[in-house]
Parts: sequence; structure tokens; C-alpha cells
Amino acid sequence: MKYPVLALFALSVLFLAACQNNPGSPDNSSSADVPVANNAKALNAQILTVLVEGKGHSRPFDSLFVQHINLGRAMGSAFSILGTEHIEKVTKMRMGMKEFTEPYELINVYAIQLDSLSTRLNSGRATLEEAQKEFSTVRKQMQEEKEKLSKAPNNLEQYRTEFEAIFTEANRKAAGGQ
Repeated sequence: MKYPVLALFALSVLFLAACQNNPGSPDNSSSADVPVANNAKALNAQILTVLVEGKGHSRPFDSLFVQHINLGRAMGSAFSILGTEHIEKVTKMRMGMKEFTEPYELINVYAIQLDSLSTRLNSGRATLEEAQKEFSTVRKQMQEEKEKLSKAPNNLEQYRTEFEAIFTEANRKAAGGQ
């Protein structure tokens, strides 16, 4: 059973690669319009395809996501030395960063849900109807988050520069300098 599943997965990846490079395809990034399959094997193939699409969409943003998280942590740890006016600015910046980080995180959460669904479907712990319903919901949610991530502004350098200026000023004030 292990090798047919791996072969199916490999074929799904190859299919995705072929679709991504087909200039004649009207929408190369979405499987949201494909109807949900009526048998377990075909449904599992769809689940794995959407899972790979989601991970493939978020993968290029991995490094940028880590940079956003690290800057957010630095901002959070600096709150104790910031004045009230600076805390508001830094809080706004952190909220602005969520436009990028939330869709990224949700895509990965949905990928985990799809992986779990595939496992439950293959092991018989989920009925076809349950799997179809859950898959339709998660696929739609993942597609929405992929669109948000694609449109999310990348203001990391702007946030970093503004935070460094605020932090430097706050440190100067804390050290007694004006």
C-alpha cells in the first residue's frame, strides 16, 4: 500500500508542475473550481493535490515569515522601554505585519488539516461524505488565504527601519540623553 500512495503523490506533484507551466490555463493556481470526487481514492488524490499546492504557495515566503516573527519578538521585548506614544506606533506596526503572517500561518494549518484528512480517509476513520464536506471547506479556506498572502504587502524593511529609529530614541531617553 505504501508504494501506490507514493506513486499517486508523485503523479500529483508532476501534474501540479505541468499545470503551473501551462500558459493556456486560465487559472494555474487554483483547484477550487474542481468538483469534489465521488470515491475515496480520487478524493484522496484531490486532497493531496491541494495540500501540495498550498505548501508550494507558502514555501517561497518561509524566510520572510521568519524575519517577520523575529522583528515582532524584538518589538515585543522592547515594550518596557518605549514611551506611550511609541508603544502605539509599534503596536500598529505589529498589527500591520499580521496581514502577511496570518495568511501564511493559516495556509500551513490547512495543509496539516488536509494531511490529517487524507490519513483518516485512507485508514477508514472518516466516511467519504465526511471527507468530502471537510475537504470542500478547507480547500475554500486555503484558497482564500493563498489569495490574501499573494496580495499581502511586504513592509518588513519599512517596519524594521521605523522600529530601529523608535528603539534608538527610546534607549537614548532611557540613558538620560535628550
